Amino acid sequence: MLEKIKLNSFEIRIIAMVTMVFDHVGYHLIGYNSVWYSICRNIGRVSFVLFAFLIVEGMYYTKNEIKYLARLFSLAVIVDLLIYIGTRDYFGNAVTILFLGALSIYFLKKDGFKKIFVLIPIALCLFDYFNIGFIQMEYEFFGIVLILLMYISTKYLKNRNLAYAIAIIFANAIYYLADITYTNYFYTMTLYNIFSIAFILLYNHQLGLNGKFVRVFNYLFYPLHVEIILVISMLIN
Repeated sequence: MLEKIKLNSFEIRIIAMVTMVFDHVGYHLIGYNSVWYSICRNIGRVSFVLFAFLIVEGMYYTKNEIKYLARLFSLAVIVDLLIYIGTRDYFGNAVTILFLGALSIYFLKKDGFKKIFVLIPIALCLFDYFNIGFIQMEYEFFGIVLILLMYISTKYLKNRNLAYAIAIIFANAIYYLADITYTNYFYTMTLYNIFSIAFILLYNHQLGLNGKFVRVFNYLFYPLHVEIILVISMLIN
């Protein structure tokens, strides 16, 4: 039965979007003391790993890496601006780490000494992790470790789906052992991202729906849903 169930890139992206909405609804609209807060945030843990997976796949298949990186960078800036307008606060967003992860892959694919430039995005992530950076983002340490492990693991394992699954497990283990800023509750909540492996193992390496409307929707969904949730939050509070 499971052999007949396969997911293409578009379908995995939809799952990532839906779980992301759960996460943001829980964070912005539900009180911390509610059981629904924990349920929504735990479901949301799956989304980032799936988006990280899609970034690695995107850098694998894209025909123009510079344009791909430019779109991610632009989206990260737009989301930061929308969040600041809605909250009057700057605390970063997940697109920033996805951009820096993609930038890291871009440098690792270069020849010779150019690979050393991968230290720039890694350093920016670590600076934010230790609260000494000027660029803020979500998932800073875990995100960069996850994306790098995903990319590197595919160089050594022919089965990319299995490589991604192993990378997710190792990234969680490294994060659990290295983290110094969060409580055991955050560890527990973060570990729910392991369930993303189930979707990735079903990946059939097909693009799925990819028309112009779909591509535009993919990039607009994040800022639009964030702004809608922030407006609702302001109205009810």
